[in-house]
Amino acid sequence: MQRKPAVVSFLTCDHVVRDATTNRISLINLIHELYAFSFPVFHPHLEVYACLTDAQGDYVFELSLLDAATDQAIGAGKSPPLKIPTPLAIVDLDMKLGTVQFPKEGKYEFRLTANGEFLQRKEFAVRKVQPRPVPPPAAPPSG
Repeated sequence: MQRKPAVVSFLTCDHVVRDATTNRISLINLIHELYAFSFPVFHPHLEVYACLTDAQGDYVFELSLLDAATDQAIGAGKSPPLKIPTPLAIVDLDMKLGTVQFPKEGKYEFRLTANGEFLQRKEFAVRKVQPRPVPPPAAPPSG
């Protein structure tokens, strides 16, 4: 039986950058919630980073973004097939969702699976903010 990967970290951000020389990972603009004046709202570039270990064998990782209230999918991503040689390996997984449309205010959830088996979930809130009222222009000085 194939091992179930252990998730060390599971984060959302604007960009995941992998240095071509050192293979080090940089996460740009970690995001835990999103604010919008109106809906639907679009996030132009959303990525999820997962660090995994304790896996061995062939895997396809899938990411789903769901409306937590309805379980309706609003985004998804899939990794290419990965062969993990040893359970001691640390696997850095970057899944790009691209532009995502959030149809309404509320709670959303990212779900990560490996070969169809659930691994991890992460809540993501989208909140409506009210614009600040613009004060009226100051009256010109009298004189």
